[in-house]
Amino acid sequence: AYAFAMCNALEGFTVDSSNTYFSAGSNGELMNKNKTTLYRYPSGRGELTYSTPSTVKTVYTGAFYGDTTLADIECANVTTVSAYSFSMATALESVSIPLATKINDYAFADCDSLTSISAPKVTSVGIYSFSGCDSLASLSGLSAVVTISDYAFSACNRFKTLNLQGNLEAIGEYAFANCAYVVLLRALQSVRRLLLCPNK
Repeated sequence: AYAFAMCNALEGFTVDSSNTYFSAGSNGELMNKNKTTLYRYPSGRGELTYSTPSTVKTVYTGAFYGDTTLADIECANVTTVSAYSFSMATALESVSIPLATKINDYAFADCDSLTSISAPKVTSVGIYSFSGCDSLASLSGLSAVVTISDYAFSACNRFKTLNLQGNLEAIGEYAFANCAYVVLLRALQSVRRLLLCPNK
């Protein structure tokens, strides 16, 4: 999954048409044969914006890991956001994933420029999924979240508001650890499970 991680001069992949497992997208992406899974975006293209092809349903582990140029990513038909798929994409400011229902572990960890995420159908965010997102100040784009896993938003130093429209039911251990200014708004009324970790 990380074979080409942080290869920030890589401008594209070329795949022989006879290969039965992989193919290349129109922007040089590495994809599976039927172009439903994006394995790796070529970071060396130097573009600021990117839209996944309409055929792509899965953003694979490490697909954008360590990218340093993309600021805006649109994933119109993506339903699966794999672990570590966008982590350490340091220039990423906004992402739209309208069809996904889960953000997997570490998916956006250490995306320290991320300010906006639009994922209105996501009900679950995995462990460390947004940990270290220093510019994230609100979760207004995650309005359907039911479960927040352990450490999900830890060390989000600008995170202030939580507006989940009463859907939130479970908050994991250290979910907001080291978020110095976090304020919970209209969330605790529906929470059924809150894991508290006293100092030892």
